[in-house]
Amino acid sequence: MRLTTAADLPDPRPLYEADLAAAADEPGDVGMDEISYADWRAAYWDRPDLDRDLTRVAMVDGVVVAFSVALTDGGERYLSGMTGTRAEWRGRGLARLVKHVSMRSARSAGYRRAFTVNDAGNDAMRAVNEWFGYRPVAAEWRYLRTLQE
Repeated sequence: MRLTTAADLPDPRPLYEADLAAAADEPGDVGMDEISYADWRAAYWDRPDLDRDLTRVAMVDGVVVAFSVALTDGGERYLSGMTGTRAEWRGRGLARLVKHVSMRSARSAGYRRAFTVNDAGNDAMRAVNEWFGYRPVAAEWRYLRTLQE
């Protein structure tokens, strides 16, 4: 396994594929299984707050098996935008590893405030975030309704 940054990826497609794989069973009300590569690049890879140098990926044989996306304000705020692991690689501590390396790099780069967001049903990631010392500061309720014709 090799740890690297998103900035070191010659092509972001392996990260896109890992993002889709990790999000396939992520708790929440909006799935990511139908986003095209072009739309993913526009919405995620090309966003101005994506810090590719702080985004960490774990790779095995050219395949991204785990990643932690870093979004920053260029000042002191760092946000873990998404931390994910392919299902077949879960349970090995990889999410915690990539997030830990990303957060340590962010601290070394001068970031002093770290934020993250979790869906209530994502117990595994919530446990990782509690281990890092994150604490709840806000809650969000989303409502879903099917529109009738």
